[in-house]
Amino acid sequence: MKKTLTILSLVIVIAMSILAGTLAVYTVDTPDYNSGDIVAKEFVFSTEGDANFGDTVKIAPTETVNKSFTVANFKPGITAETDMTVTIVVTVQGGITPLQITVDGDRNSTATFNVIDKNKVEITVDLLADTQTTETFTVSVKWPSTEFDNNYIGKKSSINVDAIAVQKVA
Repeated sequence: MKKTLTILSLVIVIAMSILAGTLAVYTVDTPDYNSGDIVAKEFVFSTEGDANFGDTVKIAPTETVNKSFTVANFKPGITAETDMTVTIVVTVQGGITPLQITVDGDRNSTATFNVIDKNKVEITVDLLADTQTTETFTVSVKWPSTEFDNNYIGKKSSINVDAIAVQKVA
């Protein structure tokens, strides 16, 4: 009987503890503080040339032909949200070997020009995030006269402009 009384007392103590809350388990829901979207920043890079940049242009000895092109870090409604470094390579290649090129930029441009040889110029320019920036460059193709000018009659050369933008790493 003593054993039964002890077990009954223990059951009553446990029941009273649960009712009193001393053995209760509490749970609390917290607001969702750690949710949110991750969205990639806009990276916009565009290039554009003169309306006739791709047209065939005829040139003769002692003449110079100018062509312009632009690079920009925006398009309507969107501006790049990251700084970028733009590398532009301008080359003249083909059968008229005396041709020489020079490239000039805006007066306020931060571009650096590296003349690789008479037919190739490399330009580097930084375009900053959140600012709509357009850089304009003019390619001048000159044919200096030589005694062998007749050898190039009917030959072709072409201007190639390759532009690559890369996010600037701090």
